[in-house]
Amino acid sequence: MDWKYSCYSCEKKYSNDKMISRCENCGEPLWVEGDFKYDWKYSNLKCRDIRRYSSALPVKFSGNVPYVGGTPFRKSNISKNLYLKDETKNLTGSFKDRGSLIGILKSIEFDYDTVATLSHGNMAISMASLSSVMGINCLIFIPYKIPVERIYYIKIFDPKVIYVRGDYGKLYDISIRIGEDKRISFINSDNPFRIEGQKTTSFEIIENMDWRVPDHVILPLSSGGNASAVWKGFSELYKADLIEKIPTINCAQPKACSPIYNAFSEGKKRVTRIDKIESTIAYSIINNDPPSGNRILRKIYETGGRILAITDEEMLDSQKQLALRDGVFVEPSSASAIAAYKKLKEEGFIDKNESTVIILTGAGFKEKPILKEMEISPIVDINKIEMYMKGLKI
Repeated sequence: MDWKYSCYSCEKKYSNDKMISRCENCGEPLWVEGDFKYDWKYSNLKCRDIRRYSSALPVKFSGNVPYVGGTPFRKSNISKNLYLKDETKNLTGSFKDRGSLIGILKSIEFDYDTVATLSHGNMAISMASLSSVMGINCLIFIPYKIPVERIYYIKIFDPKVIYVRGDYGKLYDISIRIGEDKRISFINSDNPFRIEGQKTTSFEIIENMDWRVPDHVILPLSSGGNASAVWKGFSELYKADLIEKIPTINCAQPKACSPIYNAFSEGKKRVTRIDKIESTIAYSIINNDPPSGNRILRKIYETGGRILAITDEEMLDSQKQLALRDGVFVEPSSASAIAAYKKLKEEGFIDKNESTVIILTGAGFKEKPILKEMEISPIVDINKIEMYMKGLKI
């Protein structure tokens, strides 16, 4: 398959003879263009995971490839015409596995001995897990202070972990220099091959909906990488004349750290780094200097979408509602998309007759429990349990 790197902004092209992520001309993130084939619509392919889309991906599937993708899709009980794409059912509980797999496969093709990433949690867990299965060294850079529960999930896969004290936002630029100096493949959020893996979420959504296009898609927003990938997936199908439109892309950022929302709310074309980050439960989507911020901002403008800033309170309420109505437990960051949906409906931006797909990006079981307005359960002596139950109103 022929492919090349392309800058979405200045349209400069690059050859495919090495791993690169940023445009040397304008500094914006690159992605992949190729003579892809979208031949699974009329095929009888038995595989339902990401390998189903191998003709539209710039990698070779060989060796011990973990099962990634093929995640559940269901109608939600929260509202009419609302559907859930449940990425929490991926191998390590988040959408990150799609991008990690393709990024690692491409690194192996380019003869790298070590892959690496910068992460607050989900990407680190994903990279550590998949690199272990695929037999390549893995290096993880994480902030000095993150929830201890996440550290356990990362270290169970035996990667090399480096804790970073100081301004974690500066690490992205540093990682590019480290990668070049030490020949380490950094598969960060804007890595072109992460985008390739994550665009398959859109392919699955279209298949899940019998090749109908939803009116709206909503997902959490951090670096802008995953939302860019979702847009790219729909865009490729549109250019191939397989769908009639690209859905409106809407995103949710935590109010405590929302640089892309800030730019959107002010009608700007570029995102400005923010220095002050307030405390928030949305660990997974904190990013004060998002690498793909300008790109997703442009794509949201193009689709006529919205970006909303969501409070911790709104995330917790939505997390609870999703659990009660649909039986799905997501992390607060992921629940931000549910909160955004409710606000967009209340504002009339989403009509009751329009179809909406929410991408649930990460499972809640890796998070420290947050007890909100919850009574401590009673402790009853075994000899008094029957008496207790007689007086209990259920």
